[in-house]
Amino acid sequence: MSDKMNGAVWDMECPAIYNGMEFKPGHKFVLLAYADHADHWGKNIYPAIETIAKKTGYDKRSVQRLTRELEEMGALVEDGQGPHGTNKWKMPLDRGGDKITPLDRGDKITPEGGDIPSGDIPSGDIPSGDKMTPELIKKESILNSLTKIFQGMDWWKKFESELATASLIHEGNSLIVGQLGKKAAIMRDRYGKTINRTLAVTEYKQIIFTE
Repeated sequence: MSDKMNGAVWDMECPAIYNGMEFKPGHKFVLLAYADHADHWGKNIYPAIETIAKKTGYDKRSVQRLTRELEEMGALVEDGQGPHGTNKWKMPLDRGGDKITPLDRGDKITPEGGDIPSGDIPSGDIPSGDKMTPELIKKESILNSLTKIFQGMDWWKKFESELATASLIHEGNSLIVGQLGKKAAIMRDRYGKTINRTLAVTEYKQIIFTE
């Protein structure tokens, strides 16, 4: 049992969107039950489904479904087999080893078991000469792609300014615009249909506004 991993699960935003799927309270509850079996590095998790069902009060079928969805979200990563034939899992941690960072589909696992996001760019110098974190570089890259698509439209400048404090994540075929708070519903109504009609012929396919 790792208090650190329990804390890492508690710190996860909920609800949230991972790989285009909604991370709901039920998922978090089941993930907490798995965290009870993790070591300090989020590994060696191999409880039986019956054990997780007993901890959470869910029936076995519900635990199986929620576990499968957590795997699809990238919050649980298959990591071989436990000593009694059960699935063994790990929870992907950031490079600091403190936060759970669900893997995007297509992310790679190093032979040592460390998680390396396939689209990650190490922090450091970029062409402008400024130093930016991978998160900011990724956001800038998405904004540049959107500018190429929408720059000729009269509403784009206002929409771009409203994205200043938002998070931008490209997950699967969806562009997730998060951290909007109460503005999420307003932006969805104001821009959603117009943007989705255009995005349907690009790499993103759809835009999702979240709080």
